[in-house]
Amino acid sequence: MPLEITANDLVRLGIITEYDAEEPRKIAKVLKKQGIIKHYRDKAGIFTMQPKAGGDCQFLDENRRCSVYENRPDVCREFPKVSSRPGYCPYIRKK
Repeated sequence: MPLEITANDLVRLGIITEYDAEEPRKIAKVLKKQGIIKHYRDKAGIFTMQPKAGGDCQFLDENRRCSVYENRPDVCREFPKVSSRPGYCPYIRKK
């Protein structure tokens, strides 16, 4: 599942500054060039993060644990209440 975050999340993660967040279109072009984001939806103000080669979130470490947990994006903080499949976690095996 792609990780969709806001400019505020990017600020919290230390990827951009608060000043950069005031011009999301401009910063989106830079972040896309750097391979940090895959896409930016201007009307919604949503950045889609570039996943790792295997499709995992770029913030997962080699043990598949969040490497930015303290500063994680709002959508991660709200999971599983907020997702395309509420309550679904791809890392929990079915019984």
